[in-house]
Amino acid sequence: LWYLGYFVSFPPWFFKALSQITLVFLWDAKHSQIALASIQTSHKLGGLGLIKPELQIMASKAWWLKRMAQDISPGWMGLAMYIFKMRYCPVGASFEFFLSGS
Repeated sequence: LWYLGYFVSFPPWFFKALSQITLVFLWDAKHSQIALASIQTSHKLGGLGLIKPELQIMASKAWWLKRMAQDISPGWMGLAMYIFKMRYCPVGASFEFFLSGS
């Protein structure tokens, strides 16, 4: 899931379905004893620390954007820019503001 999250933007219904699958797995198809929100809360706040997939995927994409915004561009920058423009930037919109560092 994390690997695909680099390349695919999942629709909101996907995460709802994934949450349901997670609860069925955790509780063996019985009525859940703990709310998913509590399961996905960090240990420090009294939860079980299960990673929330939509936030993890968003964080991984942000990590790549940060790498792309470095002062010294990595060798793969040209290809990555093209892929990001094609997948995430609407036609006619500018993508360079992500990389401006401001």
